[in-house]
Amino acid sequence: MSQPADCPDDDQLREYAAGRLRAESFSTVAAHLRSCTKCRLQVFAGEPTIEDEGPHSFRFDLTGDTLNDAERVNPRTDYDAKLNRDDADSAVRYLFPDRQGSSLGWLGNYEVEYELGRGGMGIVFKGFDPLLHRVVAIKVMAPPLAVNERARLRFSREARAVAAINHPNVVTIHAVSEHKDVPYLVMEYVAGESLEDRIRHRRPLPTLEIVRISAQIADGLAAAHAVGTIHRDVKPANVMLENSVDRVKIGDFGLAQVALDCADLTPTNQVLGTPSYMSPELVEGKEVDARSDLFSLGCVIYAMVVGHSPFIGSHMLDVVRRVSDFDPLPLDEVDPSIPKSLAALVSRLLEKEPKNRIQSANEVADELRRLLTTESLEPSRDVTPLLSQPRSLFSQPERRGLLKRGAVVGLLGVVAVAAIASAWWWRPSLSSWFRPQPVARSGNQPLTVSHDGAADFTDLRKAVEQAKPGATIQILDDGRYEGPIIITPLQRLSGLTIESPRGATLFASEKEITLLEVRDTPGITVRGLRLECGREQHGVVLYKNVSGMVLDKLQIDQPAGSRKAAVYLTNGTRGSAESPARLSELDVTAGGLGIVLGGETLGAAISSVRIERCRIRGSGLLIILENDIHDVTVSECILSDGQIGVTLDVTGEDPVANMMIRNNTFFGLNSWISLGKSRDDLTNLSIARNLIIDCDGTNPSRHDLSVAGPRWFEGNVWRGGRGVAGAGFVAQVVDDVPLLSLDPASPDYLRPAEPATISVKDAATGGSAFAGAVLPRHEAPPTHP
Repeated sequence: MSQPADCPDDDQLREYAAGRLRAESFSTVAAHLRSCTKCRLQVFAGEPTIEDEGPHSFRFDLTGDTLNDAERVNPRTDYDAKLNRDDADSAVRYLFPDRQGSSLGWLGNYEVEYELGRGGMGIVFKGFDPLLHRVVAIKVMAPPLAVNERARLRFSREARAVAAINHPNVVTIHAVSEHKDVPYLVMEYVAGESLEDRIRHRRPLPTLEIVRISAQIADGLAAAHAVGTIHRDVKPANVMLENSVDRVKIGDFGLAQVALDCADLTPTNQVLGTPSYMSPELVEGKEVDARSDLFSLGCVIYAMVVGHSPFIGSHMLDVVRRVSDFDPLPLDEVDPSIPKSLAALVSRLLEKEPKNRIQSANEVADELRRLLTTESLEPSRDVTPLLSQPRSLFSQPERRGLLKRGAVVGLLGVVAVAAIASAWWWRPSLSSWFRPQPVARSGNQPLTVSHDGAADFTDLRKAVEQAKPGATIQILDDGRYEGPIIITPLQRLSGLTIESPRGATLFASEKEITLLEVRDTPGITVRGLRLECGREQHGVVLYKNVSGMVLDKLQIDQPAGSRKAAVYLTNGTRGSAESPARLSELDVTAGGLGIVLGGETLGAAISSVRIERCRIRGSGLLIILENDIHDVTVSECILSDGQIGVTLDVTGEDPVANMMIRNNTFFGLNSWISLGKSRDDLTNLSIARNLIIDCDGTNPSRHDLSVAGPRWFEGNVWRGGRGVAGAGFVAQVVDDVPLLSLDPASPDYLRPAEPATISVKDAATGGSAFAGAVLPRHEAPPTHP
C-alpha cells in the first residue's frame, strides 16, 4: 500500500512499531501519528497479536506454584528470572555491568545518571539525551519480567500508543527501544511530586486546588481516549504535579495490562497495585472502555478530599467487594464544605454501571471548568463535617450481594495483579472471602492483639479496621506492629481506645508520613505505645475535632535531623471546653521539632488542648504554638537539650489567647522561650511559675521585654540567668537551685532539693506556690482534674 507524500513510508512505520527507530526519527513519526488516523491504525493494527481469551481471560492455578515460567532462564536475555527476582539491585547490575564514573552507564544514546524509583514493574532512571541536550526519565522493564514474551510486547506496544498522544497533561514519550532484550521507554522528565505525595502531605486539599487538578486529569484522559488509549490504572501515584505551576502530567498508561501479563512471574509477597481505584467492570474482568477511567477519576477526586479512595477494606478482596457492591456517601455529606455540584459530579462518576456515568472525559472537564467559573471555591476549607453521629463511608449495607460466580475467575486475575498476596486468599469458601466477620464480643470485652497467635489478631491495623465505636484494643505483648494507624470519621470509631501495657512498638514503611493519624473523630485514647519514627515521619498527626482525645504515656522517638514534627496538630484541630484534647506524659525524643500546634499559613484556630507532664528533648524547637491559638495550656513539662523550649508565634485575628505556659522546667536550652511574631496585644496569656535552669537566654524577637515582661510573665525562677539581657523582666534570677539528680532515669530528675529556692507568690490566691514541673522534696504531688 503506497503512502501519501507527507506520511512515513512502510519501512519507517514497521521500524517504529518494532521500536527500532533512532530518537530523532521516533519523535518525528510519533508526532505524525498524533494527527494521522490512517497511519496510526496501520501501525497498531499490524502489531503481533497478543492473544486474549475474552472478558474472563485470566486463568490461574489456585493450588500450584504461581511462578511456573519464571523458574527458567530467558534464552534471549540470559537473566535468571528465579535468581534474585526480588532484588532490583541485581537488575541494575545486569543492565549496567561496566559502571564507571558518576553515571550508571548508557542505554542506547542516553546517559543514565541515577535511579529515581522502582516498583513491581520496573525501574525509573534519570537520564540525559546528549543529541537534544535535555533531561529525560527512562523506564526500564524489570529484567525478571522480560522473560514473558507477551508482557514484553505489550510494554512496547502500550508505550508506542501513548507516544501518539500529544497533550500537556500527559507525560510525553520520546522513544521506545530495548537493551539486552529488555524494553525501555524514554519519556519527559517531570520535576515535581506525585498527587499521592501531595495528598499524603497536605490532605485535605483545598477545594479550588481539587477542581483545578481534576480538570487537568480529565483533559489528559480525554486526549488519550481520543486516540483509543485507555489508562486502566488512574490513581494518585500515576499523576505528577509539575513544580511551581502544578501542571498535571499523567503517566504509566497501559502498564496495568503489562502487570496482568506478568502476574505469573510475580513473587507472592510483592504488591503491584491496588484495586481501590479500579472500576467495577475492571475488577470483575469484564470488557472496559474509557468510562472505566472516569470511575477511577471519581475515586481520585474523593481521595483528594478524604485522604484515600472511597473503597477501603480489611484486605484486598474486601476492597474488591466494596468496589463492586457498595456506594460511598456523597462528598458533601462527608465534608459539608464541598460544593453540592462537585459532590454530584463525583457521585455520577462512581456509578457502578458505565452507562449511568458521565460518558466522556471531555464532559467531565467541561463540568469542572464550569465549577471554576460559577462556584465560590475558597482556596482552603476550614468547615468541619457536620456528622452528628459517626457514619459509615458507605450509604447502603450492600448493593448487589455477592459477586456472580461467573465473574470470580476474572476478579481473581485482576486482584492477583493488583496485590499478589499470600495463599490464604484461595483457601476459604466464597462467602468468607466477601464477608469478613468482626470478632464476636460480649459487653465491653476488649479486642486483643499479639504476635503469638493467642489473641484475636496478630495485626494491629486489622484490629482497628474491625473495631466498633467505643471499643478497646489491647496489645498483649511488647512486639513490633506495622502502621500507620489512620482513624477518620468514615470508620465510625468514636471513643476507641488502643492500649499497650507492655510498650509495643508502632512503625511504618518509609513511604508513610505518619505513624498515628486521627482526623475529626472524638474520644480516641491511645496509651502506652512506643512510636518509632523514620527520618521523614511524624509520630502523631491530629486534624479537626478531636475533643476528648487522650494521648497518654507514649514514647515517641525520631532520628536526629528529622524535618517532621514528632506530634503535629494542624490548623483547626480542637477539643472542647468540657473535653479538651490531652497530650499527657509523653516521652518525646525529637529529631528536630517536638510538638507543633499550627501550620506555616494562617488557618482555623487550634483550641482546647492540654499538653501536660511531658518530657521533650531534642536538638531543635521543642514546642511551637503558632497562628491562631485559643485555650491551650502547657504545664508540668520538662523541656531540655534543644534550641528553644517554647516558641510562641501567635498571629491570629482574635487577641484573646487564653494560653498558659506554667509550671514547666526548662533545662539546658539556648533559649527557653521565644515570642516570635506574636501579637503585641495578646490578652489572657500567662507565662508563669516556670523554672529555668542553665538556659542561655530568651528570644524576644521584635518584642520589648520591658513591656512584655510585666504583661505576660510572672513568678518564673531562672538559675543562671544573671547577666542575660532582659532576664529580670521575665523571671526572678537566682544564683543556685540545688537539684537532687541530673539523671533522666531517676525519679528525682531535676527535682529541687530545697522548697525555698523555688517558692514564688501565687498572684491568684495571694499565697505561695512553687515554680517548675517537679515539686521539691517532701512536697505532696498535686491532683489533676
